[in-house]
Parts: sequence; structure tokens; C-alpha cells
Amino acid sequence: MHQAIFSDNERSLIKDYLSSEKQGEGFRVLKHRAKQYELTIFEDFELMIKFLTSIEKQTKRTGE
Repeated sequence: MHQAIFSDNERSLIKDYLSSEKQGEGFRVLKHRAKQYELTIFEDFELMIKFLTSIEKQTKRTGE
């Protein structure tokens, strides 16, 4: 499992774009990858939520 979806550089690039629509170096590649992996990321996120919900339920039942 990876710790984050975006690198620090990608995160900075996205924040710059969202605040000023500035398309810095690497923007086109990031845009392409975001579109390419969108479905996979959403599916993984949904799976993570189900997993964490299940763990929470088990913890409440067993008191762990």
C-alpha cells in the first residue's frame, strides 16, 4: 500500500492550478494520469472505506 496518491510535487502542482489555473511543468502528464487512473483510484478508495468500516465494526464487537 502506498502512503499517498500524489507526490509532494504533484500536490503542489495541483494546488497551484486550483488557485490560479497555472499549468506548471508536468501538468499535462499529471492530467493524463489522473484521467487514466481515475476509475482505479475511486474503486480502491471505495474498497478502503469498506475495509476500514469492517475493521471498526469488528473492533466494537470484540473491544480490541
